[in-house]
Amino acid sequence: MPAAITAQNAYDLVANERRLRETERSEFTSFAEYMHAEMQRRDDTATSTIEMLKAANVDLMGRHEALQTEKAKLEGELDIMRRQMSVSAMAASLGGAPPPVAQAPQGTQRASPLDKLLSPSQGYQQQQQQQAHHHQQQPPPSPLDKLFAAPSMPPPPSVQRQQEPLQQQQQQQ
Repeated sequence: MPAAITAQNAYDLVANERRLRETERSEFTSFAEYMHAEMQRRDDTATSTIEMLKAANVDLMGRHEALQTEKAKLEGELDIMRRQMSVSAMAASLGGAPPPVAQAPQGTQRASPLDKLLSPSQGYQQQQQQQAHHHQQQPPPSPLDKLFAAPSMPPPPSVQRQQEPLQQQQQQQ
């Protein structure tokens, strides 16, 4: 009988070991599947993030190029205006009339950038027209209107205190 008990114990021990190994194997397989799914989810998230960043980069590059083009255009206009101001200043200092910058074709009038700067902007003209017609919506002011607009707030008290002695000196003179 002791031999039968020993054989039964050995058989139970082997069966128990097999169950433990199967349990470990299934746990490992389950963990491996979980890790694979987690890595796939992270890859998908990273891929979508990369695609989103690429699209944002393309958009920003387009905006950058547009702004560079606008900057170059404005620098060119500023250069032309500086040249015209320089020519006008030299002519004024010499007492003569400034030479014409360019001849406009017959029947057309050429406006210089300085004339454009000093004339009411289209935004200002539209604003005046719209004030006459209250049912229309007011357009946003042009950059020049914003540049030359009067400040909406009074200067800070420290600036006012500095200006008061100057005003008193001017009144005494």
